[in-house]
Amino acid sequence: MLSKLAKRILPKPVKSALARKWDQIVLAKLERDWAAMPMLPDGSRGEEPPAILIFPADTRSLTGSIGDEAMLSVTIKTIRSRFPEIQIDILTSHREADEVARARGLHPIRIPSNWNYVPRMNDIFRKSNYKLILLIGADIMDGHYGSSYPAKMLIASYLSSKREIISIFLGFSFNSLPDLRLKPFFDGLNKNSIINLRDPVSLKRFNQFSKSPANLVADVAFLLDSETLSPDTTESIEWIVERKNSGKRVIGFNAHPLLYKNSQEDKLNNMILKSIDIISEFISNSDLSFIFIPHDYRGDKSDETIMRPIYDELTKKHHLDVHFVSGRHSAAALKAISGSLDGLVSGRMHLSIGALSAGVPVLNLTYQDKTQGLMRHAGLPDWLLLSPEEAFENDELAPRLVRLIENLPELRAAACAHLPTIKASALANFDKLPNRKTMAAP
Repeated sequence: MLSKLAKRILPKPVKSALARKWDQIVLAKLERDWAAMPMLPDGSRGEEPPAILIFPADTRSLTGSIGDEAMLSVTIKTIRSRFPEIQIDILTSHREADEVARARGLHPIRIPSNWNYVPRMNDIFRKSNYKLILLIGADIMDGHYGSSYPAKMLIASYLSSKREIISIFLGFSFNSLPDLRLKPFFDGLNKNSIINLRDPVSLKRFNQFSKSPANLVADVAFLLDSETLSPDTTESIEWIVERKNSGKRVIGFNAHPLLYKNSQEDKLNNMILKSIDIISEFISNSDLSFIFIPHDYRGDKSDETIMRPIYDELTKKHHLDVHFVSGRHSAAALKAISGSLDGLVSGRMHLSIGALSAGVPVLNLTYQDKTQGLMRHAGLPDWLLLSPEEAFENDELAPRLVRLIENLPELRAAACAHLPTIKASALANFDKLPNRKTMAAP
């Protein structure tokens, strides 16, 4: 892995190339070790009390991504409601994640290292008494962000299923160009591994990729309860309410560096300048107010690196009445804010889910090929999908935003009509949970 110094001084393209090479090395090691494993591992279990293991989408921070936080929060709440006494373990790789786990009442288990992952993971299952494994696949299972980590999740599912332990992949998305090296891992799973895809487009792609059966669900984040506990959250919602009471319509705005691959600086600068021009034009010539909603706070790729310059320019130079959701907010708080809007322009899928959960129409700035299926679930048209190139290089953002504003009532009605079905589909992630008698058995 790259040292902290190397990460600071190396150019982004070099860092990306080195990260890809490292991922390939780790994946090759996992492939060799997995192929060498006995086909039927020892079926004995340890004498520990019954427990559940969560395999998160990010073992380093657990909740560094707001989307990951939303999915993890719903997962924990659901488990607690069904099995209030059972111990919940979660795989971690850093003390930051350990602290988050303990704060949520979870027991952190260090994920084995890359070089002895397969035998050590097998040992974990051999010595434990897990009754259920829940894997939060999110948007990583197609290999877009690297293939070694999803391979680890699939190996864990394989090893647990051979011990007759149910493992459930909570609904994940699947892009149109999955890494073919993951196919043997998917195809090697058995009936004890339950695979859920979180939208119909992803399900179709997965069925074309793997012979393993899969189910259609919706993202568990649709089940997240909103909350307005912090003063900063309350301030933002009060700002929205005040503008609405004065006859304004309030549009949320979110953009971030990952909208462009490798975060190309010239394209990001153009995105900032175009956003300033478009938003200032709408505010000056319509009844719209805009609120900026960051949805990822992680380092130099945080949403604020794009949105703060836009906000500063609009307030300091143009003196326009806009609002910035400052500080760090929980997934539940951001869901409360997005659910209070009239409409939203969003580059983050889980911010879109927060808005759609309240029937708020969303114009999606798409990346990683994962929002088309979300809009199908919500019963909304494909013209609400806009690539960064279309939005900021082909000047499509302004006319699409006009179309969004003109059709807000119809779009809201369509989104609201689909909500009961979506939430039922989100609950379907947990349809195959074992019963309480099975979970309590020694």
